[in-house]
Amino acid sequence: MSFVLKRSELDQLVTVLREDGYQVYGPVVVDRAIRYRRIDSIDELAIGVRDVQGPGRYSLVERADDAIFGHTVGVTSLKDLFFPPRRAVWTAARDGDSYRFEPAAPTGARVAVIGARSCELAAMSIHDTVLLGGEYVDADYEARRKAGFIVSIDCTEPGEVCFCASMGTGPGADGGFDLAMTELRVDGGWEYVGRYGTQRGEAILERVEHRVPDQIEIGQARSAVSAAAGAMGRELTVTGLPEFLASHRQHPSWADIADRCLACGNCTQACPTCFCVSTIDTSSLDGATMTHDVRWDSCFSLDFSFMGGRPQRASIDARYRQWLTHKLSGWVEQFGSSGCVGCGRCITWCPVGIDFTAEIPRMMERIDG
Repeated sequence: MSFVLKRSELDQLVTVLREDGYQVYGPVVVDRAIRYRRIDSIDELAIGVRDVQGPGRYSLVERADDAIFGHTVGVTSLKDLFFPPRRAVWTAARDGDSYRFEPAAPTGARVAVIGARSCELAAMSIHDTVLLGGEYVDADYEARRKAGFIVSIDCTEPGEVCFCASMGTGPGADGGFDLAMTELRVDGGWEYVGRYGTQRGEAILERVEHRVPDQIEIGQARSAVSAAAGAMGRELTVTGLPEFLASHRQHPSWADIADRCLACGNCTQACPTCFCVSTIDTSSLDGATMTHDVRWDSCFSLDFSFMGGRPQRASIDARYRQWLTHKLSGWVEQFGSSGCVGCGRCITWCPVGIDFTAEIPRMMERIDG
């Protein structure tokens, strides 16, 4: 089933979600970049701006119109909201001569996101597999996911570093949302041609003014998304890629990339699928209380592979190879899908502009030559 909202009705959707107890988040301009932030109205969203991204560069420019979602992905992703950078696992308090340990309660916050992109939904599906699909279940992540409400926006203007079409993760969402919409310019105004993803989404929209679209409007929305698929700024050939990377661990290109790589970990922090963490324990000065937290970590960190008195991946080329081969090769064997969703964040936020969609073809040509 489909629906159409006007811009004023989109604001009604925010109001209804807030009335239901959701903390509503959307893409907002903060410190000259687009980030997910809590909002009370669509007027707070990144209206009338476009992001210009490339290897190692990011900037915002004004658009010629006042589109709300006329940009691609920002600095933060849904990972920041559903798998936060740091959170407590347990706490302990002195109890006589011993300690009383208490597991941290899963979050009770209900988060609704307006403006999620299809690549981010694909990344959350990967997190579901990793954090919920095996013997281990991350209770905090599970609670956040069950309480979350997702309004997806299809991409109609892909950026220079986007390659979701290559990864089969966009530019239109095909699941993982409660409501999905395409923003269209119509008669000088804006319409949001949408579709339902869940009964919960349909129930929410019953309380918002809307109408049923005609076939022309549905066709316009599909055409806009189809055109975006053919206008990607990057592409990556994935056929045979897992096998190639697995069988070329000693390729000289790893050292060439390492000469430029700073091992800063920006790519893993910006990536919406990376899930590696480390633990940190803190205590009060008198030792009366303690907390055990998990925080995001990176396979580029020297200490991340520390075992037996030394790091197992001491060189930068070993760490870069670990990151890329796990994401594009080992992940397929381990979880049944690529660990990349084609959002391009790792390219944009790499300080030296390393672009693996360019590095991999060069690596293959070096073999063929």
